Amino acid sequence: MVNDSGVDGTHRDHQFGRNLVQNVMASTNLNAFAPELLPITYLEHVPNTDTNSGHGTHVAGTVGGTGAMSSGKYEGVAPGADLIGYGSGAALFVLDGIGGFDYAITHQQEYNIRVITNSWGSSGDFDYNDPINIASKKAFDRGITVLFAAGNEGPDENTHNPYAKAPWVISVAAGVKDGTLADFSSRGKKGVGGTFTLDGKQWTWLDEPTITAPGVDIVSTRVLAPVSSLGIDKDIELISPAHLPFYTTMSGTSMATPHVAGIVALLLEANPELSPSQVKQVLKKTATEMPGYESWEVGAGYVNAYNAIKLAYRK
Repeated sequence: MVNDSGVDGTHRDHQFGRNLVQNVMASTNLNAFAPELLPITYLEHVPNTDTNSGHGTHVAGTVGGTGAMSSGKYEGVAPGADLIGYGSGAALFVLDGIGGFDYAITHQQEYNIRVITNSWGSSGDFDYNDPINIASKKAFDRGITVLFAAGNEGPDENTHNPYAKAPWVISVAAGVKDGTLADFSSRGKKGVGGTFTLDGKQWTWLDEPTITAPGVDIVSTRVLAPVSSLGIDKDIELISPAHLPFYTTMSGTSMATPHVAGIVALLLEANPELSPSQVKQVLKKTATEMPGYESWEVGAGYVNAYNAIKLAYRK
């Protein structure tokens, strides 16, 4: 599941009814801001739920785009993987993050949902009782691997997305293609963490990403919308004119996270029996070291898809 601003299912790289198997548009009930808390409503089977952003579409293309509009040149990490889009249609703001988790858990068996990628977050301290953290834990308990972007508030320490700090999720920092860490990638804080008990189990959390993945000048699927027009200079530099109508460049931990989500899909294809905890351990154990950085900045290191999948086959 791509829990984001929406997905354009009219793009042939993730076409609705083919590899985009479901596309859901959530609508915020504005009365929910009154004393009464009213539920989010959503509409299924919407071909295009990303009409004013392009963010979620770019994420979806990185996870599992087929590369149909580029003869495979810009295919995703897990090309052709079944995708479910869940979007608020709210540009860069995700107004219904919990609704995405609720939909995934409710429809898990129907669509065999094994992964939720979240390229959004917040700021502040980690609170395991936060509703988003409770939702991600419920998904984890159901065998769904949850990923969160570490955030784009670097290079200062103590800028890590609090939703990414939950010990049951995978937090993704953004790397440059040369194997270094992007300046903007949010950092944790050295020596910060703690233990708590939840559902009868003791958990330990650390204020650091889990892993680093490519997040600078990433080419993926384009929506004709204001956000996707921001990279026009890089687009002209990096993308051939024939492909410009269909692809655009973006940077951020938002772009790094779906890289890892795609790798998780490949791991689960290689070994469907892997639990979310095992997936996380495989990624950490096989990561490439990043000299000059500490774990509170980059986690276990730069993700290594090849080694991760080799290890998954042996498990």
